[in-house]
Amino acid sequence: MLTGFLICGHLWGYQPGDWPGPWLRWTRRAQALIPPGCESSQFTASRVFAAAYPEAVALACPFASPGWRALAASGTAGQQQFTRRIGQLLGRPGYQPAGIDDPIAHWMSYDSWRPASRPHTTFPQTRAYGSARPATTSRQSLVRTERSGLWFTLHRHGGNVILHHRHIQPVLIRDWSPKMDGITATIWASRTTLPLGRPGRPGIAEPADGSGLVR
Repeated sequence: MLTGFLICGHLWGYQPGDWPGPWLRWTRRAQALIPPGCESSQFTASRVFAAAYPEAVALACPFASPGWRALAASGTAGQQQFTRRIGQLLGRPGYQPAGIDDPIAHWMSYDSWRPASRPHTTFPQTRAYGSARPATTSRQSLVRTERSGLWFTLHRHGGNVILHHRHIQPVLIRDWSPKMDGITATIWASRTTLPLGRPGRPGIAEPADGSGLVR
């Protein structure tokens, strides 16, 4: 699910000009959940996540499936099958990875053949576990929410909100990810197929265009 949200966050935040895709649906849902002009009282990150939830659920199926993961980590024929399936789920049957700047191509090259990432924490490690009272919201969390709300008010799309949310960190920063200088660079690194010091899938040749995919 988190990988699905990560992909949706990237696509919502960096919409290709020639691909309307699910952006119209995300925008309509966001308008219903957080009406324009009501951001100061209605904005929450949960509502932004809810706007992309159906697509994140759909994408979670192939990302979690051993069979689809094997195709994504294989050669040209298997990768083409995988990308066609992703395109169908996103409403673009002819989808092809967009060069070196594509979060799905990144996942295929660097993550599909590795084991699933573990969560950074589990519920017993939270302040709410075993507490007789609901945990209070920290000042830091309130500041983050306010900052995200202001950004959303200006741009009215939630990709940035999703990508910067702490719940995404287990799939944004994986055990094998290179350390980047700041969150902006980290988010960029999670969608590029440039090497960045990480090996690609063993036995899968790197193409001349650096996209990380076999053509």
